[in-house]
Amino acid sequence: MGLIPKPVVRKADDPTIRARKVGFFPHTVLDRIKTILSMKAEGHSLKHIIETLTVLPMSQVMEAKDHKSNGDTEKGNIDKKGQSLQEEPFPETQIKYREQPITYIASEGIQQQIMERTYSQLEIIYGIFEKQQFSMISHCVLVAELQAIEKVCAELPADQYFSLLNDIWKAVNICFKKYHGTYGKCHDMEIVYHFLMNKTSNYLTDALLCALEIRESIRKLSLQRQLTREEFGDIHINMGIADGQDYFGIIPESPHIGFNVLGDTVRHAALLAQSPPPGSVWTTKNLINKLSVEELRKIRFGIRRVEGNREIFYEKRFGRIKDLFSNVDPDQSKYCDIALLAVTEIIDVMP
Repeated sequence: MGLIPKPVVRKADDPTIRARKVGFFPHTVLDRIKTILSMKAEGHSLKHIIETLTVLPMSQVMEAKDHKSNGDTEKGNIDKKGQSLQEEPFPETQIKYREQPITYIASEGIQQQIMERTYSQLEIIYGIFEKQQFSMISHCVLVAELQAIEKVCAELPADQYFSLLNDIWKAVNICFKKYHGTYGKCHDMEIVYHFLMNKTSNYLTDALLCALEIRESIRKLSLQRQLTREEFGDIHINMGIADGQDYFGIIPESPHIGFNVLGDTVRHAALLAQSPPPGSVWTTKNLINKLSVEELRKIRFGIRRVEGNREIFYEKRFGRIKDLFSNVDPDQSKYCDIALLAVTEIIDVMP
């Protein structure tokens, strides 16, 4: 969109930096982020912001500095052997944030994705922590967890395993962007995204709609891989959604770029994401109670109970964790802290 300029990637001026290529942002980038957030807070549309803010190419912004330090702008992209560094398929690249280098190895095609994810977290940081290091925030958390990750890792060769994870990320990223999700953290295939209050939609229903769209995307991906790659077994991602008020904070001296969350909301969502059956979406009664009457009419939710040899679905009902999973999940110890939490399974949301 051109709101945030791409870094100039060239040879580092500092000889102590081992990376062969370094990405340099101008100092004005942080001011630009603050300006964008301020315009969004005033209610300006994204189209208006794009039309209002014009960004010069980074090559022009850094041109004077490049000529002064290297004598030639293009010289920084040539190594001692006279070979172009741009021809490397996966160059080692650094960007600088708070004077700290961030190194990653990636093709140029995905460097922009890395920066977009970084800036999605910087948006929260500069929008909330402008005057302090932490703040209490109302938010909704969606945790998605790939089922039987250990089994998948053991059965697939490395190339197929990483190919699968890449396909899953590609599918879920589209959904998270559509519904204004902000990347939190990822451990193995436990994906955490935060949904914050915004002026265009209800962040609670955004999380619910996002989860159901992810489930459908994964179902299609599973079928496609079985048909084209002769893989066996279905891919299932379980999801847990919880809302609450937690402390969002930053640790300035930490090398981690982004925010940390202190509270129970993420933990509750993560435990719900481990709950059966495969491919299910669970949320709390507390979240459902915050929806309007009109929003509730569009949501199909409830609980399953086994009576005799039959499984019966009770619509618009809730159940306590200890009552729902005592007979279906042998590992009950993980639920001990939330055994009395009332939850429900989201089946569908009407448009």
